[in-house]
Amino acid sequence: MRIGFVSVLDQNLVLFRLELMKALILEGHEVFAITPEGKAANILLENKITPLIWPMERFSLSPIKLMRSINILADIIKANRLDTVHAFMLKPCLLTNLACLLIKNVRVLNTLTGLGIIYTESTFKYELSRYLFELFGRLIFLRANAVIFQNKEDLEILLAKGVVSQKKASVIRGSGIDCSYWQNDKLVNNKDKILVLMAARAIKQKGFEEYFAAAETLNKEFPPVEFWLACFPEKHHPFALSDQLFKSKKGIKYLGYVQNMKELLRDCDIFVYPSYYREGIPRALLEACSMGKALVSTDQVGCREVVTNGLNGFTVKPKDSVGLVKALRNLITNPAQREQFGVESRKIALEYFDTKKINSQYLELYNKN
Repeated sequence: MRIGFVSVLDQNLVLFRLELMKALILEGHEVFAITPEGKAANILLENKITPLIWPMERFSLSPIKLMRSINILADIIKANRLDTVHAFMLKPCLLTNLACLLIKNVRVLNTLTGLGIIYTESTFKYELSRYLFELFGRLIFLRANAVIFQNKEDLEILLAKGVVSQKKASVIRGSGIDCSYWQNDKLVNNKDKILVLMAARAIKQKGFEEYFAAAETLNKEFPPVEFWLACFPEKHHPFALSDQLFKSKKGIKYLGYVQNMKELLRDCDIFVYPSYYREGIPRALLEACSMGKALVSTDQVGCREVVTNGLNGFTVKPKDSVGLVKALRNLITNPAQREQFGVESRKIALEYFDTKKINSQYLELYNKN
């Protein structure tokens, strides 16, 4: 079988889907990565995955550009005689379904990795976008053979709105995490200091303001505590935050984009993810969970899939810097609780989110549809 993976970034496929693509290749399938031109082509080729360039602008809503992207994608699918096309994220799913409307004998799989900004923001622009998505999505998702969600709440919303059918919808909890790699294989004891780490894409809705406010308060109470920040840049996102903003924050050790997150997570004592974005299941939380860290996040869709309040961390209300301070203070002053939360995090990662378990569900889906 010839299978095409469609996404907005080739790096996303490498980070989130490489093990699944490799598993498909081991089963004898040919795998193609269909994305805009990126930086991961060599990694794909090294793993016997063929990169195909798809000129799609991630944040453009221009009808002309959208139609061009749909037509080019249809040409790519036909020219490479693909049997199955698997799209990830909301926009690629919609465009893939439209591109395949007139292509027979191609199975279409959609994975919605969260409902994103249109279900996070309540301004007129995003409310209109949400309305149009729900209106036309009912027709567009008819082309999909299966629609996979990363959490039950997203599925229930689109079922209630009639956007997808129960027959096609299912939940696979996230993209998985390689627990054999993401494990704390080196004992780190920060005797004279406690390291608090936040890592996220550099957009407003990830909760940076709340993290900065909490750090400012707790720096005064606990001078030995250090607050670190690592960010994946999002230059073209409508809510992108700049390096200058992060560098200007006193009491924050800004690390920029960090390639070796495993080493950074190994060093930290507490991982913070105060997002109010409409997440699927955040990769950053999965990495910290698998590394056996005490977690602090929000009682938000996707985040509460990973963090159970009082078991492996604390959850606070979205946009609640006071609650974030309280949760961090509890962990800063209680090393035994940090250790116990870390033990539970590792158990949760192994039981629910290991790549082998997640990928086995996807492979079963490929064989069924």
